Parts: sequence; structure tokens; C-alpha cells
Amino acid sequence: MFVIFVINDGDTRTLIDLGLTGAQARIYLALLRIGISSIREVAKISKVARPDTYRAIAGLHELGLVEKLLTTPTKFKPLPIDDAVNILMLRRTRESIELNERANRLIKNFEEKKNSPTIEESQFIVIPKGETLELKTQRMIDNAQETVSLVVPQRRIRPLIANYLELFKNALKRKVTVRAITDGHSENESHEILELLKFRMFEIEYATTEPCVIFILIDNKEILLMTSAKVGYLESPAVWSNNPGLIELAQGYFELTWTTLSEGKMIPVV
Repeated sequence: MFVIFVINDGDTRTLIDLGLTGAQARIYLALLRIGISSIREVAKISKVARPDTYRAIAGLHELGLVEKLLTTPTKFKPLPIDDAVNILMLRRTRESIELNERANRLIKNFEEKKNSPTIEESQFIVIPKGETLELKTQRMIDNAQETVSLVVPQRRIRPLIANYLELFKNALKRKVTVRAITDGHSENESHEILELLKFRMFEIEYATTEPCVIFILIDNKEILLMTSAKVGYLESPAVWSNNPGLIELAQGYFELTWTTLSEGKMIPVV
């Protein structure tokens, strides 16, 4: 008669994250529960099909997580959990080091092509929302040399400034001029905006209505234009461009609006 054991799904997921297959994780946990056991016993407790149990046990033995006992029938003994986890962690570390080396070689292989002189063409590139957009924004702010111009609604400028606060601070320390146009009133300035206002190179102007155009303009050379004003900053795809015509249009719009607002004319931004 077999005692019913429950294999914890969280423990199984942890072992999978450490590099085991689902079957290997369940079988190793079953062995920890019942101790030295045969293939038949382990398959029944782990609820893994017998053919899959053979393959999984062989893989665990190869990893050194179970020991094979020369008995009839053959039985298997699990390595203590702390030893098993250490082995898996060391294996993951080695794999990470190897992957890092391969990634560096990959980067090096393309450095020559990347650094070769090219004639930059006017481009329009769709940037997917989420992490890709976040990384693109980070790089643009980090590479700014002279100016960062923002037109962003207040409900979106707060999370944007908060997310890139240190990057904006670093840009201001590099003597980059950062100017922002948003809606609302200065009385509603967030903690993050107040932090930036400590820098002489940061300025912000407020319009009477929410901007319907949203963009980040860097050094008057590249622009990140959001395609939707209705959702959160990282939830909207964007268009990146270095097109001179679009840059000039955005720069002209920004400067005209900025001058009008700075003169005390609270016009709506359209």
C-alpha cells in the first residue's frame, strides 16, 4: 500500500526554473518524499508515465542528483536537497558565464560593421510598446548632448519623469537643457518634477488643456512620437524618426508653443 504524497507545484516550478524538466522535478521531489525507490514506485508517486520516468531518472543521474543502487530491481536514491540545489545553481552560473561570453563575441563580431562610416538616411521606425519602448527612451535621454524637449500630458509626464528620473538628472548634470510642456498648473508639480526644478537647466511650462500630440525631441536630431494619447506611456507604440522635415516641424511647434506660454499666454496646446 502506497502512502499518498502531494508534490507542491511551487517546489516543482522552482526546480524547473533551476533547469530541470517538469518530469525530472516531480520525480526528484517524489524521491525526496519516499526515499530510495524503484522506477515503478517513483512513477506511481510522481504521476509521471513509466517511459518518461526512465528518461527523467537517466537525466537526473547524469546531473548527479540521484544515485543508482545495484539492486534487483534497480533503485534510486536522491541527493540531499541542499546539495542538489547547489549543483543546479553552479550549472546555471556556468551557463550564464558561457552565454555572456557568446553574447560578447556576437557584439564584437558586429562592432566593425557598426563602427564603419555610413551615410545616415532619413528613417521612420515603429517602436513596439513595453520594454522595447522603455529601452529606446532610456538610450535617447542618455545620449542627449544639448537639448531634450518634451510635450507630454500631465497624467503621463509624472510616470515618465519618475521612471527616468536619474537619467534626466544625469543629462542636466551634463548641462543638457531639458524643457517640458504639459497641461495643468505649477501647484500640481510632482515630487519628481520638483527634484528636476532644482537644476537651472530644467524648465516646464503649463498649457490650459491637455496636449493631443506627445513626443520627445532629442538635440533636434531625433524624435520619439507616441501614436496614442489615451493609454499609459509604455502601453502605446511609438514612431522614432530622424527625418529632417518631421524634426523641423516638431521643433517649430515646440518653440512656438514654449515662447507663447513663457510670455504668460495660457493658450491651449493642440
